[in-house]
Amino acid sequence: MRKKRLIAAMAVSAMMVAATVGTTLAYFTDKDSKSNVVTMGKVDGTLTESNVPKDAKGQEYDNVKPGDTIKKDPKVTLAKDSENAYVRLKVDYKGLNKEQCADLDSAIKSALNKGWVLGDDGYYYYNEILKAKESTTAFKSFDIPASWGNEMADLTFYVNVTAEFIQAEHFTPKYTDETKKVIADWGTVSIDSYKKN
Repeated sequence: MRKKRLIAAMAVSAMMVAATVGTTLAYFTDKDSKSNVVTMGKVDGTLTESNVPKDAKGQEYDNVKPGDTIKKDPKVTLAKDSENAYVRLKVDYKGLNKEQCADLDSAIKSALNKGWVLGDDGYYYYNEILKAKESTTAFKSFDIPASWGNEMADLTFYVNVTAEFIQAEHFTPKYTDETKKVIADWGTVSIDSYKKN
C-alpha cells in the first residue's frame, strides 16, 4: 500500500513539475501587418459628332436624294483617366430592309478612315489601341446610294451609332489571320456602360 502511495505521490510531483515548467516557458514572437489600398481602374469613353449639341440625340437630314453625301463623323475619345482600350462602333438602321442596310454598310465601309475596318460580326473596329485622352474618327461622311430610286421616296429612316470600349490590357481580340493586324471580332464579350460612382 505504501508503495502505491509513493508511486502516486511521485506521479503528482512529476505533473506539478511539468505544469510549472510549461507555464514558465517563453517564446520570441513578432507580428506585422500592412493595409493595402486597391483602387480599380476604368474604361471611360465618349462618342461625339460635329454639329450635334451634347444634349441632342443626333442630327436630322431633310430632303435627301440618292447620291447625296451625308456629313456624319462619329468620333470616339477616351477620358484622361481611362485605361487604354479597344473601341468598336455598331451602326444600326431603322426603317430600312436588309438590302438597303447592306447598301449603307457598303457606303460607310468605303468611307472609313485609316485604321478602321468592318468586322465579321458587323461592327466597325479600330485596329489600334486607343490611349487615354486620344480620339479617332471612324468616317467623316458617307454617300446615299445613287442606285436608290422611287421606292425610297418619302421614306424616313434612322442611322444609329453606338460606341463600345473594352480594356486593352489582358484582352485579345480575334484577328482575321495570324499577322494580327486586322480585327475580326471581340468574341462573345458583354459590354456594359461605365457609371461614375
